[in-house]
Amino acid sequence: MNISKDFTCQLLATAGQTFFGGLYIVVLYKLVSAEDFGVYSLLTSITAIGFQILDYRPQEAVPRLMGVIDNSNQRKLIEVWVQLNILDLLTKTVCAFSLIVFFAASKYCLDKKPTNTESVAVVLIVVASTYVSKLGNGVAQAALRVTQNYHAIAIIVTVEHGAKLGYLAISYALGHESLNNILSGSLAISAIVCIAANIIGWKNWKQKYAPNLPLREFPPKNINRFLFNSRDNWKYVLGNVAFSIIDLPAKELDVIICSAYLKIQDVGTYKLCKLAAGLLWKPFEPVLLILVPRLTLLIQTHDHKQIRDLVSKVSKTAFLVASVLYILELLLSSYGSAVYDKLGLQTAIHQLPYMTFWIVIAAPLVWTHSLLASFGLSWSILIASIISNAVALWCINDLTASWGLKGAGVAWSLGLCGYYVVAFFILLKNPKTKGIFNQCI
Repeated sequence: MNISKDFTCQLLATAGQTFFGGLYIVVLYKLVSAEDFGVYSLLTSITAIGFQILDYRPQEAVPRLMGVIDNSNQRKLIEVWVQLNILDLLTKTVCAFSLIVFFAASKYCLDKKPTNTESVAVVLIVVASTYVSKLGNGVAQAALRVTQNYHAIAIIVTVEHGAKLGYLAISYALGHESLNNILSGSLAISAIVCIAANIIGWKNWKQKYAPNLPLREFPPKNINRFLFNSRDNWKYVLGNVAFSIIDLPAKELDVIICSAYLKIQDVGTYKLCKLAAGLLWKPFEPVLLILVPRLTLLIQTHDHKQIRDLVSKVSKTAFLVASVLYILELLLSSYGSAVYDKLGLQTAIHQLPYMTFWIVIAAPLVWTHSLLASFGLSWSILIASIISNAVALWCINDLTASWGLKGAGVAWSLGLCGYYVVAFFILLKNPKTKGIFNQCI
């Protein structure tokens, strides 16, 4: 396993997503009205919450479940693929229908109508777009990581975000930059990319793990033998779902809470800064994704020395990169005020440092989550998330009410870095990890 090559490909995927995705949000922010963008931010946050409630985190589940199967057992490996996709279909469909029912019954969102679009149409498009973009996509990309086809992920992610940005530019050129039209185009692109990702993921999975199994035997019989009838696997999957639920404040619930204290325009600014902060975190996401399959392999071979070396190298490099990024951000926020005023981004630029200081704290500890996941300690991850998000919820509610937009930013940062700090201390105490961890210090 060439971790440097894998990291490079995953970094390219993240760079493409960061550049095109970030530019897409900034352009959308400028094209639509402040009210429309605020409503869009609120709707996408609620939708993301709905889909995260049953998220079993396939990016971690697939490598973990693969790690307990003999690679020579082709039939069981194909069964895992079928079961994970059935689970994905069921959870995503339940979430989509639940969201439609919620929005239909809720006057809270439907009363906040965008100025140039029909509220019901926007709601349905947002839900449908999220549904098709997630359906099987997590399993497919996890399969590509397990089969070490990171270059395919880079292409898929870059093409999707580049196509959405291109459609946005075409819509602007043709004078069709309404929120309804923009979201409809995004829905179509997400559907096409999702289908392509699933096909590519399946082909790579079968080619590596079941090249000699004939297609007429798909789907295999008795597919409930591994995942659905295994208490240990269900415990792991349910632990991931619980973590996703507890992780909601750090993801989208904060936007809902902030909307109770801030004007709808400020909600849009908060969402924009939150997305920008997320983009600054993107260089570290490949570490999370690459380390899980790598650490799982090292744990199976009991190669503790390589684990220590890998963790040490990641910590030092991540801290250096995070420090440089934050210093550059402070410099950018201090200069160019005239340019930011002209672009209408002055408030957002000055808000950004409050929402990004957590990266300098979390980046050197980014490996803590990967190590817990590789050991299958999903309930330890859950405990860290519960503690950090309880703090985040209290801070968001209290600081937003007291300090407004800046308070919301500080509270969000405290919640995010808190997770990695708590995970750090859990690793110190857990019997499975403390021996390796103590030697990493």
